[in-house]
Amino acid sequence: MTIGPIIKRGEFDLTNFLAGLTVFALVFVIDLIRFLNKKDKTPDFDERTIGNVQKFYAYVSSAFIMVIFLLLIILTSMGFDTISLSYVWIVFITYFVISGISALIVIKK
Repeated sequence: MTIGPIIKRGEFDLTNFLAGLTVFALVFVIDLIRFLNKKDKTPDFDERTIGNVQKFYAYVSSAFIMVIFLLLIILTSMGFDTISLSYVWIVFITYFVISGISALIVIKK
């Protein structure tokens, strides 16, 4: 949030910096409270959870690539020569949101 305006306009925006700092402090305090309230010293994730998440991301990324290729084949056969960049961004952001939420579900199981 802070680097974008510096690169684009060449000026430092204090509001973006303070907003990012506030969110960082809030997340840090919540994680610190969660860590201090933990009674045992066991890790949050064991080997099975890590293995399940790795397998999940392997399957999801392969399926995503397969769907993208099928979509490109269908669009090419329909006669489309160009695709708007905003549609590509929508597809990628949707993939990240769906895979992120699904990974949270896989971690909890």
